This record gives sequence, C-alpha cells and structure tokens, in this order.
Amino acid sequence: MRLAIGVVTSHGFPIPAPFWKSYEQLGNHLRTGQSPVRYFELVSSDGFPVDVARNQIVRYTLDRAFSHLLFLDCDHLMPPDLVDRLAAHQKDVITARYHVR
Repeated sequence: MRLAIGVVTSHGFPIPAPFWKSYEQLGNHLRTGQSPVRYFELVSSDGFPVDVARNQIVRYTLDRAFSHLLFLDCDHLMPPDLVDRLAAHQKDVITARYHVR
C-alpha cells in the first residue's frame, strides 16, 4: 500500500503540537513493518478555500500513483494503529463520524 496522508493547512492558524505528536506516533507505527503500508508521505496544501486545498491534495495523490489517501484534520488526534484499523475493513471508501471535537 502506498499511502498519501493529506492535511489541509489553510485554516489561518498553526497546526497544534498535539497533532504533530499524534502524527509522529502514527508514522512510527507505519515504519515498524507490521502495517500493510509500504510507503507513506505527508501531503499538505495551504490552498484556500478548503475545498481547493483538498482538491490539490487529491490531484497530487492521483498524479503520483498512490493507492490510498487518508485525510486528517489537524484539530484531531489519531491512534497509532489508525491505518491498520481502517484497512482491516477492506472497503473502497471509509469515512468517520465524530460527535465531539
């Protein structure tokens, strides 16, 4: 699996440190070799509005033949095994819903 991790950075404020700590833990887990991910790359865009930034990330992902794209919001934290848990569902598209930020 070649994974692009998309983060939109056009919110007008710096990405919080807890997000980067969470992302670092995710990256460390992906590097262990126990995950189906063989390559991953952080893809960010500061395009504005947000839909433009998302489209820029999607275009980059398609142009470079990534097999998967995971969008992360920089105001959320993720567990280190997030990608494994999502991949286990073996679905083409997986979305999340959350009730509390």
